[in-house]
This record gives sequence, structure tokens and C-alpha cells, in this order.
Amino acid sequence: MKSILRNKYSLLVFIGVLVLLNYLQWSLDEPLAQVPQAKKQDTQHIDFQALVLEPRQQHKELTAHRNVFSPKTDPKPVVKPLVKPTVKVNIQPPPPPTPEEIANNLSLTQLKKVQLLGIVEESGVRKAFIMYDEKSHVVQQGENFAEQLKVTTIESGKILVMDMKTNLTRDIRLKN
Repeated sequence: MKSILRNKYSLLVFIGVLVLLNYLQWSLDEPLAQVPQAKKQDTQHIDFQALVLEPRQQHKELTAHRNVFSPKTDPKPVVKPLVKPTVKVNIQPPPPPTPEEIANNLSLTQLKKVQLLGIVEESGVRKAFIMYDEKSHVVQQGENFAEQLKVTTIESGKILVMDMKTNLTRDIRLKN
């Protein structure tokens, strides 16, 4: 298509051919496409009485009336009231915690307060810098601190702290 648009003369010739074809189609007496005509024989056997409509009085029940401005809606469905179940569920509160569970929960909260600040090794002995209740402690393996907590193992990057009363242990890692 670009080659046609580049050459102005070929475009003018193309438009001229289209105009000539259009003129020839409308100027001829006979159309190019002929529509077949209906034959007279087909119209002679039509029963015109069958085409006559019956009077309107016989079809009164079929008439429809519609008011566009106030349409009729379907009536709302009847909703049956729900019957409440008579089954009573006996919900009991959970049993109170035992003294052992209370002690374990307290020791876990104390172990969560322990923070490892650093680990130092001097002449083959590892020491851990620990922060507990805003107090700092320097502890070796097996030493107690804060009256009831004990450092059981010191490894590179983590320590294992045990609560002396409940024997619960917690692994505390060095924060980066």
C-alpha cells in the first residue's frame, strides 16, 4: 500500500477506475444483480379467510395491562419463624493452672529477659557477657547469676541458660 501512496499518478488512476465502475453500475438500465420476481401462480392459491384475524372480544383474557410508572412486584415470601433449639450446652471454663504450670510460666518469662551481648575467650576459657534485668553479668560455663539462673554451656554464638528451680533451659543466641 505504501508503494501506491508514493506514486501520485497511480493513486489518481486507481481512484478514477473506482469512479468509472460506480458510474457504470448506476447508469445502466439493467442492474448488475437481478432479483428473481415472484410468479403469479404462487399468489392464486392463497386462502385469504385464514389470514383474517378473529374479533378482539373472544380474547379478553389474553390482554395485558402494564403501568410503567408504578409496576406491581411479587409479594414477599412468607418467612417461617425459626425454632430455637432447646439443647443446653454445658460449657465449663478451663481448669485452673497447677502450681507447676505457674512456676514454669514464671521461669520462662525470666529466661526471656536474658540477653547475650557477647562471648570472649581468654586462655582457653570462654566467658559470656549477659544482660538480665538491666544488669550486666560476666559469666563462665557452670556459673550462676541472678540467684536462680545458671549458664550450662557456652558455644560460639550461643549459650544455654537453665532455671535452677524448675530445670527449664533456653537457648540464647548472640544478636548481630
